[in-house]
Amino acid sequence: MNKDVFAALKANLPKPPIHIIEIGAGIGTMFTRLIEWRLLTNADYLALDEMDENIAYASEWIRNGQSQQLEGGTNRTESDSIARSERGISTSFERADVFDFIQTNPPKSDLLIAHAVLDLFPLPESLPKLFSLTNLWRGSQSTSTA
Repeated sequence: MNKDVFAALKANLPKPPIHIIEIGAGIGTMFTRLIEWRLLTNADYLALDEMDENIAYASEWIRNGQSQQLEGGTNRTESDSIARSERGISTSFERADVFDFIQTNPPKSDLLIAHAVLDLFPLPESLPKLFSLTNLWRGSQSTSTA
């Protein structure tokens, strides 16, 4: 949400298609922001949260196009799923504890989003485990214990 962080992210995103995992996705507001900011095209987005209620709400809210400020900030009457489809963006939602998820050999991502959730984890010991979710991680792959 910081303009400098956004500019750095935009400048450093890999060429599409990109695979994104958001941990602590909550009700899907970060995904919606990325769509509104026109940051994503040709992307697979996995929203991960440990609360059933959050995943259920995010899934319904995003799939039914309840985010209102899409395509240049105008209120739209059609579903945002049309805009996502035109830009090749697919979304999936999963309820899981992130460290349990890591142990299941999850798909690797080009971008890991952990907005407003890192402060909940014991650092620095959690970072190698979280980084193991990315394609770029070159560290130890011994993430079998949470």
